[in-house]
Amino acid sequence: MPRLIIVCALIAALLGGTIPAPALAMSTATEVEIGKQNDKAIVESQGIVADPLLNRWVNEVSRKLWTEVKRTDVPYNIKIVDSSDINAFTTMGGYIYVNEGTLDFVQSDDELAGVIGHETGHNEHRHPVTLQNKATLLNILFSIGSMFNPFVYRFGQLAEAGIMAKQSRIDELEADRYGLLLMSRAGYDPDAMVSFMQHLGTL
Repeated sequence: MPRLIIVCALIAALLGGTIPAPALAMSTATEVEIGKQNDKAIVESQGIVADPLLNRWVNEVSRKLWTEVKRTDVPYNIKIVDSSDINAFTTMGGYIYVNEGTLDFVQSDDELAGVIGHETGHNEHRHPVTLQNKATLLNILFSIGSMFNPFVYRFGQLAEAGIMAKQSRIDELEADRYGLLLMSRAGYDPDAMVSFMQHLGTL
């Protein structure tokens, strides 16, 4: 019974976002190495746009934003994915990707800065790292808990999915806030993030 109480306490702490930082720790070197491995897989599977004009545009906007970042321990870089879909994403270690379709869609440098600023926010707050670690930790906790309580075994997967969805929403809001702050500091119009979302909503 004491073990089950400990497991439940840890799950409750995770729900409240109060898991101590050491429990979710990953060294920067490991984060960057995983990012490099992911980057290789993305380049091989998705394809990268080599157009010099597009790359110069994206890199100029990115560099302006990245002069304002707090994290200096990751080698921030950005690549254009050969896809017509409107999307951008980030992996660990400062690797950011924006689809070519997004570049066709944005209406200004400011809107592009909003997209890149948002993805930079995920890296600044280490969301790819903490989300993966929380998912691993939850899986372990629910597995242990199921040994002592059939309820945990029966409903653990559903609860885990709900917790991760909640955490994802929190991460997105945090990345939005940081992206707006970064845009403002770099001299871009923060309202462009709103106009981008409104434009996106008309599709």
